[in-house]
Amino acid sequence: MFIRFEGENRHHAERQEREGAEKLVLAYAASQGANPLPGKTLADIIRRFRASPEGLIALADSTRKEWTRWLDIIHRDLGMLSIRALNDIRTRRVFIEWRDGFQATPRKADYGIQVLRRVLAFGLDQTLTTTNVAEGIKSIYRNDRSDIIIEDDELAAILGAATPAARLAIRLAAATGLRRGDLVQLRWSDVKSNRIERPTNKSRGRAVAICPLAGDAGVVVAELREIRQALVDAGNQPNDSLLVTEKGTPWKPDSLTQAFDRAASTVGIKKTLNDLRGTAATKYSQDGIPNAQIATFLGWEPSKVDRIITRYVNAESLARVAIDRQNGGQSAG
Repeated sequence: MFIRFEGENRHHAERQEREGAEKLVLAYAASQGANPLPGKTLADIIRRFRASPEGLIALADSTRKEWTRWLDIIHRDLGMLSIRALNDIRTRRVFIEWRDGFQATPRKADYGIQVLRRVLAFGLDQTLTTTNVAEGIKSIYRNDRSDIIIEDDELAAILGAATPAARLAIRLAAATGLRRGDLVQLRWSDVKSNRIERPTNKSRGRAVAICPLAGDAGVVVAELREIRQALVDAGNQPNDSLLVTEKGTPWKPDSLTQAFDRAASTVGIKKTLNDLRGTAATKYSQDGIPNAQIATFLGWEPSKVDRIITRYVNAESLARVAIDRQNGGQSAG
């Protein structure tokens, strides 16, 4: 177990805790008779991962920045582990204890394990190791939002509190289910006659998101086109971004999240911009699009779409049928 330390301040205590973690790893290596040599440690795998076109370089820019920070942490805390130790199932306990050292921020703890697991998978693929003992380590963050959506009345309230530019972005998010990173990077060249089509950030362009311009998506794009044309008619050269701020500049991911959070907080709704992806799933279903196709649009597992549609769309339809029957029976009477 990691030892908990106290100190003059939080920074001092955390530094002592890190040092304790490093001692644990060194003690483990010593107990296994390991004497790590240069090029024979986790640090070496991390260096290769950073430089490989199949490693860090393959990630989107926004993801790469966060992964670089975690690679530095893993290198510092665990880099001295030998290849021999990495192939020993008992090292799994070291990784779990390392994760638990961040349990005050469970989402970050899980992110760290995610990066470590990917580095070890890279090492296995490159035949630097023979197993990935971090595979299957469970998450400790329990706030599962996978089946959460923003319902119509909530969406209307949020839109009423949002700025005009944010309102258009939020409506498009709710209608298409595009991820935040893809939303803010949409270009007019991505808009086709009846759909939006663009390579996704998450796949670094290897996958293409295709969203039909049905329902409010088509309406939003038409409104954005009118705004753009008005700028052109006034002699201005508008930005090529589909969604722009009040200043006419492209949205940044964090800025769009903040705009959404401000509007949601104003009306007392505790949901996130990402929850609009579930909203889009229900709207696609209401338009008659099969669940399997919705899963393709959103890049989700079909079972996840099934759960959302069953919970929000099917339940609502059944409730309406029951109410209609009740009203019909009363009228007949």
